[in-house]
Amino acid sequence: AGTGIAPLNSGSTAVVEAPRPGQKLVMGQMTGGLSVDSWLSVVEFGFKIGPSKVLYTEEIDVTIDLTACQPCFSVKFGNPAKYYKSYDNVTEVQGGGWGAAVHKAQSIDAKARPYRSCDIPMTVVSDVVDAKSKAVLLAADSTLGYSTSTTGWAPWEKFWNQCEKLGLTGGTVNVKLGFKTMKNSANNTWGIVTYELVLPANA
Repeated sequence: AGTGIAPLNSGSTAVVEAPRPGQKLVMGQMTGGLSVDSWLSVVEFGFKIGPSKVLYTEEIDVTIDLTACQPCFSVKFGNPAKYYKSYDNVTEVQGGGWGAAVHKAQSIDAKARPYRSCDIPMTVVSDVVDAKSKAVLLAADSTLGYSTSTTGWAPWEKFWNQCEKLGLTGGTVNVKLGFKTMKNSANNTWGIVTYELVLPANA
C-alpha cells in the first residue's frame, strides 16, 4: 500500500505507474503555463515578433517579475518539433507521468533528452516599432512570454544568479533583452536570448 503502483488486472504481472503531483521546481533547485499577449522567438539574426514573425534586431526593454517565472523540464522531439513539459518533474502538463512522456519522446527521437527550461513572463516597457514599416510590433505594457531553449538556459541562469546575489528575486526588475548567435561543429547556427539587468541610478 502507498507505493503508487497498481496491477493492471488480476491476471497480469504488469504494473502501471500512477502519477502523483510532486513539489514544484524553484530556481534554486536548478544550481503552469503562462498567460501572455504574445510569445517571443529568437533566431541567429535577431528576434521574431508577432504572428507574422517580423525580424527585429534591436534590444527590447522589458520588466520581469521574477516571482512569476516558472522553471520546468522540457523534452523536444520530432519534425516539426513537439515538446513535452513538466513543472514538478513528476507529471506532464497535458496529463500522465513525466517519465512516460520522456519515454514516448525518445521512442520517436532517440536523441531526445529532458533539459532545464524556464517560462519567463515579461512586460514591454515602450512600443517596439519596425524600422521599415513603422508598425508597432509590441505595444507598451503588453505581456510577452519566452521559454528558454537547451542552449538558452545558461544565460538565463547567469542572470538569475546575478539577481539572487543582489536580493532581487522577490520582485520585478528592468531588463534589456538581447540576442546572441550560436554555432556548432556542423556549422548550424541559431540564436539565444541574453539578459542585461538595468539597475536604478541610485542602486
